[in-house]
This record gives sequence, structure tokens and C-alpha cells, in this order.
Amino acid sequence: MKLVQRAGSFRLALLVPVVVMLIQGCASVPGQPTTQPRATLAETGSNARFEITQDQKVSVSTFYSRVIAHGTRWECRGAIPAGDVYRPINTVFTVESSNVHEAYLVLKGQDLVGYYLPVEQTFAAVDKPIPLVFTVVSSQQ
Repeated sequence: MKLVQRAGSFRLALLVPVVVMLIQGCASVPGQPTTQPRATLAETGSNARFEITQDQKVSVSTFYSRVIAHGTRWECRGAIPAGDVYRPINTVFTVESSNVHEAYLVLKGQDLVGYYLPVEQTFAAVDKPIPLVFTVVSSQQ
């Protein structure tokens, strides 16, 4: 009887750390961008637009990247604390992590600092700012 109790205790002692490690492993997904809590998009009154002048590869996370294609046009939709938020005019832009998300660019000056995810209403920062090459276009075009 004591041998059976010891075997049960031993199994339980092995099982607890395994369960804890599994739970911790599910808490973060490698390669997924870190998002901040709800980011409210504030109106800026600006309808600034720009056009990308060359294909530009940008990071989304450690394991994912995207190309912002030459000729895509972007329009200012507002601002969040991280920067101005630009929505694509002539396409849909998505980023991928563990899921695919519609995304708007967040710029500080000409640097991409992250992505605003409009459905989730969150902000996902890039590891370091990425300079973009674009031309400002008239807001009437």
C-alpha cells in the first residue's frame, strides 16, 4: 500500500511542473508582435496622403515580414500616441503573426513605428523604426 502511495505522489510531483510549463508556453506565441491595450484613434483633421515610391520590405515580428508595394497610396485616418495612422487607399494591407490582421501604418515623420490593427483597435510596435520612401500627394487625388 505504501509503495502505491509513493508511486502516486511521485507521478503527481512530475506532472505539476509539466503542466506549469505547458501553461507558460501557451501564454506567448513566438514571432507574434506585442500589442498594446486598446488604442483609440483620435481625429487629427488631416487628410494627408502619400504614395510609396519603391517596394519596401518591413518587419511584422521576428518571423514575419511584408512588402509595402510601390504605388500604394495611404491616407491619414487619425493619430494614436505612437504616431499618425495611415490607411491604404487602393488596397488592403495585412500583417501576419499567429493570425492575419488588417493593418494601417503608424508613422512618426517618415519612420514606420508600428501597425494599427483597426478591427482589434490595438497598436503593434516594430522592433526599431523603419524609414519609408514615399512622395506626399495631393489630398484631392
